[in-house]
Parts: sequence; C-alpha cells; structure tokens
Amino acid sequence: MDSEPLGLILVENGTKGDRLLFRFPFMGGTQRSSVSEMKRKNPYSFLVPEDTAISKHIGMLGTDFSNYSSKVLSHICAVKSELCGKKFELKVNEVRFVGHPILLPTSERPTGCRPGRNVSGMLLFSIVFALRATANHSIVDCYHDLSKRIGIAILYEEKRCNYLTKQSKRMLSIQDEYHEDESKGSPFERMLSECQLSRELKTIFDCIRSEGRIHVRLNGWVLVSFCLPQKAYSLHYPHLSIKPSDLHQCIRNLMPYHTILLLIERDELLSRLPLDSSPALKRLIRVLNPTRSIQSLAADADVALDHVLELCGYLVYWAFGTPIFPLCDANAYVIAPFTPSSVSGRLAEKFSEEFPGCSFIKVLSEYALPVSIGEKRTPFQTQEEESEMLEMILWLLKQRILMQIHTYVALIIPQDHQTTRRKFDSLELRSDSRTPSESDRFSNDSDEVASSLTTSGISDNLLPSSLSSAERLAILKVPRASDPEDLKLFAKLLPYFHGTHPLEEIMFRENIRRSQVFQLLDKFRSVLVLFQHEDTATSMFYRNFNDHALF
Repeated sequence: MDSEPLGLILVENGTKGDRLLFRFPFMGGTQRSSVSEMKRKNPYSFLVPEDTAISKHIGMLGTDFSNYSSKVLSHICAVKSELCGKKFELKVNEVRFVGHPILLPTSERPTGCRPGRNVSGMLLFSIVFALRATANHSIVDCYHDLSKRIGIAILYEEKRCNYLTKQSKRMLSIQDEYHEDESKGSPFERMLSECQLSRELKTIFDCIRSEGRIHVRLNGWVLVSFCLPQKAYSLHYPHLSIKPSDLHQCIRNLMPYHTILLLIERDELLSRLPLDSSPALKRLIRVLNPTRSIQSLAADADVALDHVLELCGYLVYWAFGTPIFPLCDANAYVIAPFTPSSVSGRLAEKFSEEFPGCSFIKVLSEYALPVSIGEKRTPFQTQEEESEMLEMILWLLKQRILMQIHTYVALIIPQDHQTTRRKFDSLELRSDSRTPSESDRFSNDSDEVASSLTTSGISDNLLPSSLSSAERLAILKVPRASDPEDLKLFAKLLPYFHGTHPLEEIMFRENIRRSQVFQLLDKFRSVLVLFQHEDTATSMFYRNFNDHALF
C-alpha cells in the first residue's frame, strides 16, 4: 500500500563529494554500480560523462527500489547545502524520494573534540525515504516529518558524542573493504552487525512497515517516537482512508462526556508503551471503562481533566483507541454505511470466532433501524445475556459496523410566522415612499404584531435580543411560554438549537438531566425540529471507507 516505504537511505555530502552510507533493503549480492557497466559495454566506444550516464540509468528504472544503484541514490539524494533545513522531495519515474537534509555545524564540537570542520569532512547528511509515486500528500508530509525527527536526533548525538562521525567512518571503511573484494557480498549486511546506526535505521524501517509506530532510542539516548496513522489504522480497518487532519479534527471535537474504547487489549497496550512513558497515561489506561465518561475517568485516575483529554487524543492518533459515548440505555445505534452483509466475509468469520453460536446476519438485522440499548433490554433477559449484548455492541463499534446516532435540535419558525415577519420587516420602508392607503394598512399590521409581542408582558424580556421579530413572536405564541420558568430554561438552551450540538453536549454544559431536556423540547415542539445523525467527533471513521465490497 502507498503508506509503506519502499526503502530508506542515509546519504552524506562533504568535501569528498556525495556518498551513500547505508540503504535498506539491499540486494543479497554485491551492489555494483550499473552506471559503470553502462559506460563501457563496447571496448571501442567513447566514455560517456558520468552525469549523462546516470541520467540514462535513471530513465530505465522502475518501481523496484533494488534497481537503484548506490551511486544513483547518492547522486539524487545528497543535495547541496542550500537545501538544508527544507523539505526535499523528488519524483523519479514511479518512486518518490522524501527527506529533510540537515547541515552539520562546523563551530560546535563535542567535549574533547578539536573545534573546526568535523574530522570526516562531512558537511550535511539526510535520511531519505523512498515511497510510491502515488502516495498522497498527507503520507508524504508524514515521512518528511519522520525524516526531520530522525535527523534532529542524529544531529543532537553528533554534537554530544560525535556519534554520526564515528558511525559514518565505520560504514565507509566497510564499503571500501568490500569494494576491493566484491566476492564478500553486500557491505550493508555487515553494517547491520557492526554499525549501531544501521541497526537503528533498519528497526525504524521495519516498524513503520509492520505497524506504523516507532519507539526507537538512537544511540541508547535520544528517543524517536512517531506514528504513521494511515498505516496504524489500516491494521484495524484495511480499507479505511484516514488522514492526520481527520484525526486532528476528531481530537479537537473530543469532549469530557465522551470516552475511549480501546482497539487492542489493555495488557498488550501497556506492554507496548515505552518504559519511561507518562505514569498518568498508564493510570488512565488501567481505569478505562466504556461506561465511564472522560470526566469520570479523570477523577478515577486522579489526573487533571485537560491532561486526560490530551492523553485520549494520543490514544486516538496512535490508533490505540476510538472515541465513543459511554454506554447507557439512551444510546441509539444503527448499521453504519458500507457495512458488509455477506455471511462468509472476513468480519462474519471474526464475529463467529468471538461469539460462537450467534448469527452475524441476525444481529445486524436488529440494527437495521435505530434502536437504543434500553429498547433492546427485556424483563426476561438474564444477566449473562445482557452482558453478552453489551459485549456485542462494543465489538461492533470497534469494527465500525455500528454507528451511534445522536439527537440534534434546531429552531424552525412555522410558515405563517414567516409571513408575519415579512410584513413586519416591510414596515422599515420610508413612509414617504408609500401612498396614504398603504401607510394605513402597514400601520394596522404594525399594531397587530406589536400587540402580539406584548401579550406575555415581562416574559418577552427573557428572550435574547438577537432573535428576529418573527422568531420572538413564534416562541411567545407557544402555550407553555406563559410559564416564566419554562421560558427561562428555553432561553438558556436556545444557543444550542442550531442543529450542531447533540443532546449529550447540552446536558453536559448546562448540567441538566435528559428528562428535563425532553420535557422542554416537548413543550416547545411547535417551533423546534429534532433530527438524528452521527457524532462529528467520529464521523470521519464512517465516511472514508474506500470499498465496502472488500470487507
């Protein structure tokens, strides 16, 4: 897939020109320069300038990274010093090279080292990833960020203990030794056993291809942590197209009334965390419960709410967890878009393994229309059956088969009030532009509207001044608007009646019960419209599936 790198390259540029220090993967045999072979296949031919030969060689390369000789890779990836500190991106046929060249300082030297230019003559270095040319911009940007992180970590170790200089000298000496005796095989294979930096770069490459997550400590000192969400999420949802921007939006929409549902087992997640990871994160993972909100989890873990929200964002971005609303009887679920209906598909098989004896199709049919947990409970249900039902819901949520729908409210003025509004707004026309008969008629309409607005007396003052005249008139004509307490609560919740705030958010922010909200909505139902759709914090997980037939 496009998110997986084709190769990783470490190149340098210095006083002796550009050199490729390490590459992975590499061919099992000797990596001869095919450029040299191209230059003189015929003993009677003229020698072709090196740049021209490399250009011809590049023109014949395909998508196979192993086809690129070390000389070609060093030539196209070891840039000049003017490009250091900037994004490097180069497309060659079907391969895209992405990196972040870093300039080595010449005045700052590690303790015990002589000041001046570094001993190896290296001026700059770069970690370059080879990707498929079809990789989208979000993937390319992620690899550029990874290249920059690795480069900065290497630079720090170079300043601290001359790490890169020592490693590069050993890499070059191995290459020179193998160049003299090409029967030994590949020099890069020997580097993996003798050069620590080579092993660390291979570990990074393997981790990013296998799971999209990296926790590598360069030189046993500087930790490089990175997540490629496109790859990490593909392990759970092979055909979900996700971007970092989608996850950032999801994290911004996380609220204290949400909770986190782990996508992997709790013990496995704890074992994957680095040894020096945040103690607060470990405490949060231990207390995670799909029935407890983030606000409650913060109290359980004894961690500040703002910090818990940040930790939850980390779990979401690294594909360790997904946001849901805590399980309760009021939660309504429906089959998500692109859910497969095949009885022999991958998900059906996983369901049968998880819940033996249960029919996958039968369970899906129960959610063909929105249904709440409370509606699925029956008086004859045993505790084991209820527990199994909740476990099924959690499993279906993990697999993105079920989607929770939330209730939203919007203030809608009936048509007859819209007509009154147009009449009332027309009174703002200048009186000298109307005939006497028109002025009398508009004056009568004005008196009628004014008298209607004052029928409730002081109750009119409870509504916000931002409402239009038609909206105020429609609200005040509601029978229960005569009750000051009801009207006061309605005015308090009015800012949420724009169709963008779910009932759960209203309940959380205003600290009121669900029954109170529904009683108020029923009293003012003539001017309110209720509708249901998915939560904005999780909608990107349901709309970006590429092909439902591939489940």
